[in-house]
Amino acid sequence: MTIKKYFLPITLLLTCTALLAACSEDKPSAETAIRQTIATGEKLAEERKLSGLKELIADTYTDEKKLDKKMVLRLLMGYFMGHQNIHLFTYIKDIQLIDESQAQVILYVAMTGKPVTDLDSFLNIRAELYQFELSMIKDDDNWLVNRASWRRALPAELLDIK
Repeated sequence: MTIKKYFLPITLLLTCTALLAACSEDKPSAETAIRQTIATGEKLAEERKLSGLKELIADTYTDEKKLDKKMVLRLLMGYFMGHQNIHLFTYIKDIQLIDESQAQVILYVAMTGKPVTDLDSFLNIRAELYQFELSMIKDDDNWLVNRASWRRALPAELLDIK
């Protein structure tokens, strides 16, 4: 397994994860809590804060690539060491609540070394775009990623989003 092959997808995964774990004193709806967490995770990933991102992955995490939590964190650390500037642009396509403690999230994440403030700036720079399908579980008041799959996406997919 080459580490470089998994750096970008793992970085994006952890960003999504971190974003999905924010909490506040008021109990927001599950969807609102997930959206707040996504925003927080995006910030943690851009700041390269592995310790914060670590808290957003379930200890039982596994994925189709046979990666576990420890392997994901190791790959992410390597990616952070190799990339001084990380800028993300996220778009949540869908959040499906399965029950009060489980959710499925479809998320698009563009990653680049330059700031991306909106869709127009994304289209004008070179960024890698991925679609993530996250399985989330609620642990106490935090949403954690316990399974994920990802694939490369095309910019045209973002243009089709309503």
